[in-house]
Amino acid sequence: MNEPTILIVDDHKLNIEMLVTVLSQDYNIRVARNGEECLKRSVIEPYPDLILLDIMMPVLDGFETIKLLKKDKKTKDIPVIFLTALTAKEDIVQGFKLGAVDYLTKPFNITELIARIQTHLELKFSREKIENQKQELEYLNEALSDTLMLQKKYIAKSKILQKSMIQKTVPLFTEFAIQALYLPCENMGGDFFSIIRGVHHKKLVIILGDCTGHGLQASIEASLLTSIVQKGLSDLFETSDTAAFLTGVNSEFIKVAEEDKFPTIFICLIDMESKEIVYSNANGVLPSLLRNGKIFRPEPVAGMHIGYSDQTVFESRKVKIQDGDRIYFYSDAVLEHKAANLEHIGRARFEEILNHDSGYPSRDFGEIISALEKTAGTLPLDDDTTLIQLDVGPIFRKEFYFSTLEEYEEIEEEIKTVLEQKDYLHDETIEIAIGLDEMCLNAFYHGNREDTAKQVIVEAVISSSDVYFKITDMGDGFDPKAVPDPVAGIEEIYGRNNPDEYMHGRGMVIVRNFFDKVKYNQKGCSVEIRRKKRTRNVIFLADEEIFSEES
Repeated sequence: MNEPTILIVDDHKLNIEMLVTVLSQDYNIRVARNGEECLKRSVIEPYPDLILLDIMMPVLDGFETIKLLKKDKKTKDIPVIFLTALTAKEDIVQGFKLGAVDYLTKPFNITELIARIQTHLELKFSREKIENQKQELEYLNEALSDTLMLQKKYIAKSKILQKSMIQKTVPLFTEFAIQALYLPCENMGGDFFSIIRGVHHKKLVIILGDCTGHGLQASIEASLLTSIVQKGLSDLFETSDTAAFLTGVNSEFIKVAEEDKFPTIFICLIDMESKEIVYSNANGVLPSLLRNGKIFRPEPVAGMHIGYSDQTVFESRKVKIQDGDRIYFYSDAVLEHKAANLEHIGRARFEEILNHDSGYPSRDFGEIISALEKTAGTLPLDDDTTLIQLDVGPIFRKEFYFSTLEEYEEIEEEIKTVLEQKDYLHDETIEIAIGLDEMCLNAFYHGNREDTAKQVIVEAVISSSDVYFKITDMGDGFDPKAVPDPVAGIEEIYGRNNPDEYMHGRGMVIVRNFFDKVKYNQKGCSVEIRRKKRTRNVIFLADEEIFSEES
């Protein structure tokens, strides 16, 4: 703030020199020798903040001068303190009537002089502040409806921005089944996460972040940090250096970080071939690993909050995972929310909820969400919540043989069980089973002609991302291209009224609807069918909108 300006008006040189000496250290000083000079110098910008005005002066005395000051809109609000040797009551009263705020009698008491100047300057600035606030309030009141409308539009755009940056789907992996929940406690949240597959590097990156607070401000910060995180992902897939990645994120975020707003981030990179995890942490929540009915926690690693210091050193560690492991990644909301007894649930108690593996990932994940709701009494929790479940499992490979329908029924049941364990949804499992039925039963009825001396061979390969079956019979084969489309010729078939034709070619139509690829061998006695698992959506609750698990 600039120093206040004081205009000293006095026709006595010694008085002026004394006042200048006392006041010039703290104030900008202007000097006038009479009333006329006072009027001229009081309208020079910046206008004086206070005028020390002598009463007894030639040309224009103090009384005439203040009258003219109060008539000019530029100077009428400048506080005036009279300097006078007059002590008559009527002179003092006249000065106040003309608009003076105070008076000082000569000779001056320096302490009193300084105190009164400070008091009246503070009063002036307070009045100006109040006036400015009043004008601002009037403006805000007039523009309130427009402001509210703009705020609504801004919030709506912020929601769109955040939703565009929140990951909606979970990538498919051959040996990993992943479930994810994002549950902001308000319409917008401060949590963010990424589950990203490095296709060419055979790597998986999982990132969990938590910005301070929740709501609009936290969501904007989360969107900002998400964009910074995404910039460094290509280098991360190349180097697998999670510590260097956090160092880069920290350096970028410090440039735009607000004071006392320090997000947390946990990041891990999984090599899908070696099943090795490298991880780093910026004061986020370490994951929990469920193995053989026991919960394990990875070793802590050094690293402060993002944006806390540009000198922060981030550490990285490695841990091996194995088939059958289940890893939970989550934000601190699941640990800090209050149970029915109003006590924080804590990590140990939450891990009791996690320590359950029925072998069916989707079912278990749903039970965890239900347990959270039951424990807290309601969802969402009182803070933004992110929960990710990763199941590690080998590809199922098996060759089946059957020569009777009873044998096939056992095979079908085993395959259905494996599909559910590999996280295929119920309708997917049914469709796959129907398509497989058509091919296997065609091989049994038409290929082997129900000859129990011959076998149908079923090669099954089921992963967490796709299924593959090869069905081979011991018959003479056929030409698939010669089989008519039963749908295209349905009227003609019904017109001939031959029941044997009704089902002819049906299996090929069904399997082409339920599988992505169908390929017969040249002889027509063997068929390969493939189907990719449907993309899984993140369970996402915002604005009363729930994205189901099925795309």
